Amino acid sequence: MIGGNSQRSILSSAVAVMLVVAAAGCGDDDSCCGTDLSSEAAYAGAGPYPVGVTTLDLTDRKVDVWYPGVPGSEAGLTHATYRQTDPLSDPIIKGFAEGIARRNGVNLVYETRTFRDLPPNGEGPFPLVIMSHGFGGWRSVNSSIAAGIAAWGYVVAAPDYLERGLNAVATNNAMPSPEKDYQVTVDTIALLHGANDEPGNVLNMLVGFDHIGIVGHSAGGRTALDTLAAGAADVAVGYAAAGGMTNGGMPVMLIAARNDIGITTAITEELFAALSSPKRLVIIEQTGHNSFSDVCTPIREGASLAQLAREAGLQIDERLLELAENGCTEENIDPEEAWSITQHFTVAQLRETFGTDDPAVGLGPGVADKFAVPVEYRQE
Repeated sequence: MIGGNSQRSILSSAVAVMLVVAAAGCGDDDSCCGTDLSSEAAYAGAGPYPVGVTTLDLTDRKVDVWYPGVPGSEAGLTHATYRQTDPLSDPIIKGFAEGIARRNGVNLVYETRTFRDLPPNGEGPFPLVIMSHGFGGWRSVNSSIAAGIAAWGYVVAAPDYLERGLNAVATNNAMPSPEKDYQVTVDTIALLHGANDEPGNVLNMLVGFDHIGIVGHSAGGRTALDTLAAGAADVAVGYAAAGGMTNGGMPVMLIAARNDIGITTAITEELFAALSSPKRLVIIEQTGHNSFSDVCTPIREGASLAQLAREAGLQIDERLLELAENGCTEENIDPEEAWSITQHFTVAQLRETFGTDDPAVGLGPGVADKFAVPVEYRQE
């Protein structure tokens, strides 16, 4: 269920589900005793659920929500899409249009592997995960990983952090505030409570609040750690996390890109050292800062938003342009492979924290050897 326009090489979802069922049954059924799933990349492939997506209103901003649907209900439906320019104000969009008009074959529409307002699955409630985008991002930009997580049985909600979002950066009005980010996060949780209790809402009775996780990319990684430290979540997973408060003994996972020129591995190592156990660190080879977002797919297809902005006459610093495309070149692994590895470790961490897998699946030291590229993996 991970998004993107190119085909991905994945584990069979049927095999993955079989592994999970075996793990859940061990200890009660002698037939699976002795099976060691600790080093299986069981969650790298598509989960058992098709994924629906809906959009909610949070006062002055919007929230995208991905959720498990009814298997088979997606048949014949068209995949949900978004435009890379959706977060931008009208004057900026006009500027882009002028630049785009000078190029042929540029497609700013991103096709996800989700379905808008798909009938929700009645097996819920499903645990809630908040997704916090990075500096210069927007609510939809991590949809590929968000949908991949939702396909394994989670409701994933991503608000717009407008103060440090794409439009604020493009108009030179960014005013990042960790305090505001935290408030947006807890307001989003409250919004999901309301949707869960609202008859007729596609999310009605679908969201479970016994367990809450938060996942964040870059500046959103800081939001994830801050939210965990404040006690508003049970676990945090940071992708190229840009700092954050200490975790105070709550479980945390950091996932980093080896060739990240923004949040370098040295920065990640320093943050990891400052955290208390239990903690895990994953470093993925041949990846960069944007390997955790959707943008690498259109960049590889010739639709780099930053490059188009420069061609449209906007002043884009060379260093900023380099960072905007970091992780998206032919020297890096295919975007869907990066999402697959990230998805596995994220879902495995959530399942262990929430008690879904006991013992843990896919978090043993041997799992680092199960991917197409080398992965450095440590846990303390």
